[in-house]
Parts: sequence; structure tokens; C-alpha cells
Amino acid sequence: MALLLAFGAGQALAQEGAQSSSAQAVGPLALRVEATGFVVDERSVRDAIQRELRLDAAAPDETSEASGDVVPSNSGPVFVSLRVTSGGELTVTYRGATGEDLSRSVAAPGRADEVSELTALLVGNLARDEAGGLLAGLRKHEVQPDAPAEAAIEPAASPTDPALEPPELPRGSVNLSLVYPLTLRRDTERRRFALELGLFYSRIGALSGVAINLGGVAQVDGEASGVLLGAIGYLHGGRGTGVRIAGVFGAGGDDFDGVSLASVATLQRGEMAGAQLSSVANIVTGAMAGVQASAGVNLAGAVSGVQVGTALNLTSEMDGAQVSSGVNIARRIRGLQLSLVNIGGDVDGMQLGLVNVARDVDGMQLGLVNVARKVEGVSIGFVPFSSEGRTQAVAWYSSSQPFNVGVRFHTGALYVMPTFGYDPATDTTVLESVGGSYAPGISLGYRLRMTRAFADLDVNFSNRSNGASYGEENIDLRYRLLAGFQITRAFAVFAGGGVRHHFRTQSPRDESVGPELSLGVDVL
Repeated sequence: MALLLAFGAGQALAQEGAQSSSAQAVGPLALRVEATGFVVDERSVRDAIQRELRLDAAAPDETSEASGDVVPSNSGPVFVSLRVTSGGELTVTYRGATGEDLSRSVAAPGRADEVSELTALLVGNLARDEAGGLLAGLRKHEVQPDAPAEAAIEPAASPTDPALEPPELPRGSVNLSLVYPLTLRRDTERRRFALELGLFYSRIGALSGVAINLGGVAQVDGEASGVLLGAIGYLHGGRGTGVRIAGVFGAGGDDFDGVSLASVATLQRGEMAGAQLSSVANIVTGAMAGVQASAGVNLAGAVSGVQVGTALNLTSEMDGAQVSSGVNIARRIRGLQLSLVNIGGDVDGMQLGLVNVARDVDGMQLGLVNVARKVEGVSIGFVPFSSEGRTQAVAWYSSSQPFNVGVRFHTGALYVMPTFGYDPATDTTVLESVGGSYAPGISLGYRLRMTRAFADLDVNFSNRSNGASYGEENIDLRYRLLAGFQITRAFAVFAGGGVRHHFRTQSPRDESVGPELSLGVDVL
């Protein structure tokens, strides 16, 4: 918009210059260009300035056919200095026949090809001393002769500039409200009160103290500092500090520091620091620093602190802890997720639950099922899947239980392997001696790789059946050291042994320790 105004002003100058006397024409041009962040064509800048000033490059005393102005032979050279920074300012310094330096700065244009025309416009304005009216919308500041350019820069108004703050409301001490606008004081929505007492619905402009509505809703349009209480609810439209309490619901419209409490739900349309408590839902559309606690749902833009909910915790970014008995969801976690189901984007910390899902994990996943793209740390679960890890099918022979299969999930050097063992012996005495014919279990191990060779150190827990029915009293613990070789990328062999510890947890009790030998293959 400013650039359009600049070009419009340039056209007005051109018309005005055509009607002025030839005394306004000036001599040859000396140009200096300093550009930062732009690639400025100096020739186009020079041509634009010459067009603006009707400056003929021919010898003195010749007539410019384009404008009809005569360049006087006694006029001195014109010196123009251009300094422009992309995203910053464009400053022009002009010295004409009088020998006086005049400078002016405006916001730099967005494109390099706009520099030449805007420079010419400023030079023309300085030459004619008419910039005050024509460039009022473009000018940011005026640089006085011999003054440093930096000293003339005026900072732009910030959102916290006092000039942009809403005007201070007139203060009142006490007001009584039946149903707004049936109030003791007039125009309560335009006043600040220290004490507001309402019966059904009250509304005031601002609060410095206490506002209580005994049977309905208390509303504060602007700033509130102190205590805001509504038997049914509160409505708060501005910033605030203190305590807000609602019998059913509460809604805030700007940043708040303190405690918001409602029996059903609270909503904060902005940032909040402190505590937000309700039985059904807490919602903060901005950042939350502190504690969100609900028996139902907690939602926030970003949280630094704790979210505690029975059903659902949802945030874009969590620095702290999400705790629930249902589901935790966050796009980014730095801390802890503790729930039945945890869903995170990038996790820097720990996920603890039955199901843990993440993108990249730097820390730990501990659960029944863990899913991640990449794990730099530990993933422990019955099914710990990582897309950048490795999943293998395993089969092996064991001296204490002949046939065994498993699925090994690698996440880095650690692996977890659900297992299933089977003993085909049909002799009753054998079955009784080994405690059953089949045994589900799980192994936790560490693999040390040496090019194509590897070594596994693992512990296996299995629970043997007692034949036709399954019990949990027959336990086997195996401690093994295995050595292997990767024949192809998809096939490896291994062998080794260790110790088997067998014991029965119910009567008749028995316990035995013996050697364990294993021989098997890895596939995929």
C-alpha cells in the first residue's frame, strides 16, 4: 500500500515539475549505492533519478527534448547516496546546488526492482522540498544534517505499548445487581469495581477485588484481579490474576494467572499459568503452565507442568507429565506419559502403559505393545516394534524342551522375544517330571555384533502346562549365552548354553537346577 502511495506521489511530482521553472533543473549526477540483502541495478537507479529530476546527460546549455527544461551551465553536480537493507530501511541522502545534505528514510520495499523508483521519488521530493505532504504515509523518521542515522530511528510500537492499551475504566467501590442492567450503579459494564454482589446475572467492566453472584452468572468484560465467583458460572473476557470459581462452568477470554475451578467444565481462550480443575473437561486454547486436573478430559495448546485426567489428556507439546487411566496424546513429549494408551510424536523421556505409540523415542518405552519408528534407548514390551529396528523369526532345539519358536524384536542392541515351547513326549512319567508338554514365555536379551558374527546374552521365562490343562505353578528360568553367525542377511545360525532353573510354586513343591544346551536359526 505504501509503495502504491509512493508511485502516486511520484506522478504528482512529475506533473508539478513539468509546470515549474527551469531553475529547478540540476546538473550531472554522482551516485553511490550500498545494498544489503538486495541485488540493486545501479544503472536503473541512475536512470530513474534522471527521469525524476529531468536531468539531461548531454552537455550543459543543451535542451532536454523530453521535458523542455534547460540545464543551466552554472548549476553544480548532484550527489545522491542510497543505502538500503532488505527488511529494513531505504535511506537517501541528497546534495544539490546549495551544498546542503538532506536525508530521508522509509521502509525498504519488498522487491529489488522497486528500489529504483522509490529512490527516485525520494530524491525528487528532497529536490523540491515537498516531501512533508506527499510522503507523510511513507516517512518513518527525518535525519537531521550531521546527525548519526542510527540516532534518528524510531522503534515501532509494540503490542505492549501503553498507547495501545485500553483506556482505564472509571473506578467504583461497590455495586449490587439483580439482573443486569437492573443494577445499583449505572453503566456497570464501563466501570471497575472493588466489590460486586449479584443475585442472578451481573456484568461489570473490570474488577479489582471480589465479584460474587449468588444464584447465576458473574461476568467481567475486561481485566479481573481478585476473586470471581458464580453460583452457575463465570464469564471473564480479559486478562486476570487470582481465583475464579464456578458452580457449573467457567469461561475466560484472555491470559490468566491463578486458579480456575468448576464442577463441570472450564474454558480458557488464551494462555494460563496456575491450576485448572473440573470434573468433566478443562480446555486451554493457548499454553498452559501448571496443573490441569479433571475426571474427564484435559485439552491444552502446550503444557509445562502436569495433565491429570481419567479419560483423555491432549496437548500439542508436553514438558512434564501426562497421567491418565485412559489415553494420553501429545505431538511432542519431554517427560513422562503414563496411561493405558500413550500416543506421542517425538518422545524425550518415558512412555509407560499397555500400548505405547511414538515416532522417535529418546528414552524408554515400557508396555505390553510398543510401536515406534526409531528408538534411541530402551523399548521393553511383549511386542516392542520399531520400523528402523529388526524383527526376526527364531526356532531352536533345547535340551530341556526340544521344540521352541519365537519372534525376536530388536530395538538397538536390546531385544525382546515372545516364545513358545513344546515337548512331544507322551510318557506320563516324563510329563510329570518336566511339569507339562507346552510352555509360553518371553526372553529379554542383549546382542553384541562383530561384523557377521554375534553373541546373545538373554534370560527366558516360561510357564509349563500340566498336560491337558494350563496352570501357572510350573516355572522355568533359563540363563543363556549364545554365539551365532550371519550366513546371509536373512539367515543366521546360533548355538550355546547356560543354566535352567525349574521350580514349582504350589504343592507338591520341587526345585532343580541343571545345564541347558541350545541350537537354532534366525530367519529374516
